Amino acid sequence: MQAASPPDALHARLEPVLRHLESGRAAKSEKCRRVAQSCALFGGIGAAICAFLSLTGSVAFAWVALPLGLAFVVWASVVAGEKKEYQSGFKMMVMPELVVAFGALRYHGGAGLSEDDFNLANLHDRPDRFGSEDLVEGQIGATKIRFSEVQAQRRETRRDSKGRTTTHYVTFFQGLLVIADFNKHLTGTTYVLPEGLTGSLGNFGAGLQALGGQLSGRGELVRLEDPEFERHFKAFSNDQIEARYVLSSSLMRRFLDLRAQFGGAVSACFRGESLYLTIALSSNWFEAPSLSTPLDFGALSGVLQQLQSATGIVEILDLNTRIWTKQ
Repeated sequence: MQAASPPDALHARLEPVLRHLESGRAAKSEKCRRVAQSCALFGGIGAAICAFLSLTGSVAFAWVALPLGLAFVVWASVVAGEKKEYQSGFKMMVMPELVVAFGALRYHGGAGLSEDDFNLANLHDRPDRFGSEDLVEGQIGATKIRFSEVQAQRRETRRDSKGRTTTHYVTFFQGLLVIADFNKHLTGTTYVLPEGLTGSLGNFGAGLQALGGQLSGRGELVRLEDPEFERHFKAFSNDQIEARYVLSSSLMRRFLDLRAQFGGAVSACFRGESLYLTIALSSNWFEAPSLSTPLDFGALSGVLQQLQSATGIVEILDLNTRIWTKQ
């Protein structure tokens, strides 16, 4: 992995920031606790009154739920506001200090890679709704890199038996989008995609994969000589010779290492002098610890591990090795 700043130096930089944020976190946590107690008290009293009135026939028993529901809404609103403010402070004050421990990097919490970047990679369907956050950009060694969390959704419309339609959005990709320098000059485009259901269908499945690659504009299926790689990935390209040049035996092994590192679906596009990666994640990364957790250096271990994994892509794929004249 990319070597981080010495722990003592990072700790020294963060100590006053964490101390300031911890003071605010403790106050916010206490405020949420007091609001929860007050809401429980007044909600309970209101429910008891409604229950008594329902016995006299003044109101329906269903009214018992009203004060409880209102109390919950008030509590949830206060907690959400306090969490949002705490999260904003963490991303503004802590994350920029953390990312520089892994390279010449900058962090922009409210920004992210664009929908155009996502579509240019051509690794997933074009989304009907797209969002991104937690942009990290800069350089690790000789490699320029940008990455952020992204969420891509498609719109689905349903019609009920009375002809009424409802529209909702379904997330089909959530995870990291990474754009980095690639250490070879390319004239074609090569894709590496996770092996799917068709992989278990033998020659028929291979035919479906080849057709799918052509229909998606990713070119033809590329046959490679690493059985383990082909158990987990399928490659497509509009230049068969260049694809084999790109996907050397060592790079195929490194993709297997990358898959093992993230434990999820990894997809890649090699185009021009760039590598596009999408890595599916099951949780939201680069977030502040829980509001109920004391904010000290130990509480940052999860975020530090996430940053190490994301920036470590450069080392896993050996992107800092320059080929021929690329500097």
